[in-house]
Amino acid sequence: MSTNQNQKRQPKGLETGGQFAPDVHAESTIRLADEIGALPEPVLSQRGRWDIEHASKPKPVDRGNGVMSTTISLSGEPSANTDIAARVAAYPKPGDLDDRIQAAITTGQPITILTVSEGMFGGGHPQLMQGKLFDGRSGRIGFLPTGKRTQGIVLKNPLDIIDNVKPAAVTELNRRWYEETHLPPTEPLTLDALRNASEENPIAVLYTHPGFDGSGPTPGCVWYIDYYEEEEGAEPGTGIAGGYLWCPDDSGLYSEHGSTYAKDIMKGGALVSTKPKVGFAGMTELPGDRLGAYQRIFD
Repeated sequence: MSTNQNQKRQPKGLETGGQFAPDVHAESTIRLADEIGALPEPVLSQRGRWDIEHASKPKPVDRGNGVMSTTISLSGEPSANTDIAARVAAYPKPGDLDDRIQAAITTGQPITILTVSEGMFGGGHPQLMQGKLFDGRSGRIGFLPTGKRTQGIVLKNPLDIIDNVKPAAVTELNRRWYEETHLPPTEPLTLDALRNASEENPIAVLYTHPGFDGSGPTPGCVWYIDYYEEEEGAEPGTGIAGGYLWCPDDSGLYSEHGSTYAKDIMKGGALVSTKPKVGFAGMTELPGDRLGAYQRIFD
């Protein structure tokens, strides 16, 4: 990236810029690794289907005077979208996945499959489904959930498959969703977490970089935040968080030190860990693939 490009994106009066202060930031997500015990369990949504996560989550809102309501974002909560997109990008699909899908279609063998669908307005939705695969219309693959004879659905974004419908298959694919990507569960980034970040107490934040000049978003980047600066009396979220941004090799972006507005990273920042396993120097030496980098940072 040229110096001129960096200067164009540098906020007035602050030493920020480059990839860390693009005009439009994508939304990202976060979870605290060191405070998580057992993995979240999938939730049975209907017969033959379990939800691992859902980016479109109902949220209670206190309207005052004892009035409560519920809202839901059809496009998904930003932090959840970031978490799901990073796991999809990093997931190590079996090399023979297509062959095993075709074999299940041919034999009619009931299977358990891990897929990630997207709603009409966005919002990632990783699911575990049990049933049978079949050849659908226009060359698409159909899926008939266990217990149904009709109302099959189109199979979208398969990531993994187990060739049986035993209860253990659900548990195993749920484990793989979290552990095979080397990403612990995340939680939304808060201003308090940024304010507490320091060289002695850095945090790692999962981040979807929006890209430049129409290059598109890159899921699965990681911000290593080791300082936060905020003027006294400033509006919350107008401070600057900084450290090092790691980007995967397939993004076309540079990994480099820098900073970003708190309000931008908080739009969807996903806090992965309050105790990353590498320091600032270690971040600069990470491999260029997501799995390799995540393993070094979080395992």
